[in-house]
Amino acid sequence: MLDVEVFGSDEEDFISNTAYQISTAFSIQYMGGCAKGLSAELRERHPEVGWREMIRMRDFIAHNYGNVDLSIQWDTVKNDIPALKNALMKIESLPSSDGWNP
Repeated sequence: MLDVEVFGSDEEDFISNTAYQISTAFSIQYMGGCAKGLSAELRERHPEVGWREMIRMRDFIAHNYGNVDLSIQWDTVKNDIPALKNALMKIESLPSSDGWNP
Protein backbone atom coordinates (compact mmCIF):
# COMPACT_ATOMS: atom_id res chain seq x y z
CA MET A 1 0.00 0.00 0.00
CA LEU A 2 1.13 3.49 -0.87
CA ASP A 3 4.27 4.33 1.16
CA VAL A 4 2.66 3.53 4.53
CA GLU A 5 4.74 0.35 4.88
CA VAL A 6 7.93 2.34 4.34
CA PHE A 7 7.29 5.51 6.33
CA GLY A 8 4.68 4.56 8.91
CA SER A 9 0.94 4.64 9.39
CA ASP A 10 0.79 7.56 11.78
CA GLU A 11 -0.31 11.04 10.72
CA GLU A 12 2.40 12.60 12.88
CA ASP A 13 5.03 10.62 10.95
CA PHE A 14 3.54 11.98 7.74
CA ILE A 15 3.34 15.60 8.89
CA SER A 16 6.92 15.62 10.17
CA ASN A 17 8.52 13.90 7.16
CA THR A 18 8.90 15.86 3.93
CA ALA A 19 10.12 12.77 2.06
CA TYR A 20 6.90 10.98 3.08
CA GLN A 21 4.82 13.91 1.82
CA ILE A 22 6.66 14.08 -1.51
CA SER A 23 6.53 10.31 -1.97
CA THR A 24 2.78 10.13 -1.43
CA ALA A 25 2.20 13.21 -3.61
CA PHE A 26 4.14 11.57 -6.43
CA SER A 27 2.25 8.28 -5.99
CA ILE A 28 -1.10 10.07 -6.08
CA GLN A 29 -0.04 11.94 -9.22
CA TYR A 30 1.11 8.70 -10.83
CA MET A 31 -2.17 6.93 -10.09
CA GLY A 32 -4.18 9.85 -11.46
CA GLY A 33 -2.03 9.89 -14.58
CA CYS A 34 -2.61 6.17 -15.08
CA ALA A 35 -6.36 6.73 -14.67
CA LYS A 36 -6.22 9.45 -17.34
CA GLY A 37 -4.59 6.97 -19.70
CA LEU A 38 -7.38 4.40 -19.40
CA SER A 39 -10.05 4.31 -22.03
CA ALA A 40 -13.26 6.21 -21.41
CA GLU A 41 -15.09 2.96 -22.10
CA LEU A 42 -13.33 1.13 -19.27
CA ARG A 43 -13.90 4.02 -16.87
CA GLU A 44 -17.60 4.16 -17.82
CA ARG A 45 -17.97 0.41 -17.24
CA HIS A 46 -16.67 0.86 -13.70
CA PRO A 47 -18.30 3.92 -12.17
CA GLU A 48 -17.72 2.46 -8.70
CA VAL A 49 -14.11 3.60 -9.01
CA GLY A 50 -13.67 7.30 -8.41
CA TRP A 51 -11.83 7.93 -11.68
CA ARG A 52 -12.76 11.57 -11.85
CA GLU A 53 -11.74 12.17 -8.26
CA MET A 54 -8.41 10.42 -8.84
CA ILE A 55 -7.70 12.57 -11.85
CA ARG A 56 -8.77 15.76 -10.11
CA MET A 57 -6.59 15.00 -7.09
CA ARG A 58 -3.67 14.30 -9.42
CA ASP A 59 -4.19 17.60 -11.19
CA PHE A 60 -4.58 19.51 -7.94
CA ILE A 61 -1.35 18.16 -6.47
CA ALA A 62 0.54 18.59 -9.72
CA HIS A 63 -0.45 22.23 -10.10
CA ASN A 64 -0.70 23.34 -6.46
CA TYR A 65 1.87 21.24 -4.67
CA GLY A 66 3.04 23.97 -2.31
CA ASN A 67 -0.55 24.69 -1.30
CA VAL A 68 -1.85 21.17 -0.68
CA ASP A 69 -3.47 20.72 2.71
CA LEU A 70 -1.47 17.89 4.28
CA SER A 71 -4.49 16.62 6.21
CA ILE A 72 -6.34 16.10 2.91
CA GLN A 73 -3.34 14.35 1.40
CA TRP A 74 -3.05 12.15 4.51
CA ASP A 75 -6.75 11.30 4.37
CA THR A 76 -6.29 10.27 0.75
CA VAL A 77 -3.39 8.00 1.70
CA LYS A 78 -5.09 6.39 4.68
CA ASN A 79 -8.68 6.14 3.48
CA ASP A 80 -9.11 6.71 -0.23
CA ILE A 81 -6.15 4.69 -1.53
CA PRO A 82 -7.06 1.46 0.34
CA ALA A 83 -10.68 1.75 -0.87
CA LEU A 84 -9.45 2.43 -4.38
CA LYS A 85 -7.16 -0.59 -4.27
CA ASN A 86 -10.09 -2.81 -3.23
CA ALA A 87 -12.21 -1.50 -6.11
CA LEU A 88 -9.42 -1.91 -8.65
CA MET A 89 -8.65 -5.48 -7.57
CA LYS A 90 -12.17 -6.45 -8.67
CA ILE A 91 -11.65 -5.21 -12.23
CA GLU A 92 -10.25 -7.98 -14.39
CA SER A 93 -9.86 -5.90 -17.53
CA LEU A 94 -7.36 -3.34 -16.21
CA PRO A 95 -4.23 -3.18 -18.35
CA SER A 96 -1.21 -4.47 -16.49
CA SER A 97 1.53 -3.67 -18.97
CA ASP A 98 2.06 -0.13 -17.65
CA GLY A 99 3.59 -1.40 -14.42
CA TRP A 100 0.87 0.03 -12.20
CA ASN A 101 0.30 -2.21 -9.22
CA PRO A 102 -1.91 -0.37 -6.71
